[in-house]
Amino acid sequence: MMANRGRHWSPARSRSPRPPKTTPAATDAYGIAYFKKHVDDDPTEAIPGRDFLGSCPVSVQAKFVAVLIAVAAAPSHRFSGGGFWEALHDEMTGYHEVRIDGPGRHHYRLFFKLDTGA
Repeated sequence: MMANRGRHWSPARSRSPRPPKTTPAATDAYGIAYFKKHVDDDPTEAIPGRDFLGSCPVSVQAKFVAVLIAVAAAPSHRFSGGGFWEALHDEMTGYHEVRIDGPGRHHYRLFFKLDTGA
């Protein structure tokens, strides 16, 4: 058995894990902004992306928001996405997709554009 050599656990030394990020920070590379229809096109000025998120199960909403916050925090070329996020190509260049698997083997997809001016 090895001696402890004077190192004892101390609350000051232990680091608690950082809480998960639940909102974008002002220093993030991108903002999260949702497309809002113009009043001339839709008098209710609907926000289709938020409407879609609101229709998803709560667990799926949480996963979507977590991925969007992670993408906003890092430039797209630095964010690997962990299989949830992908940049699109060809006619969809400039758009990105978040894919989440939900309950009952349902697949949810949210398309977005990164907006540095948001």
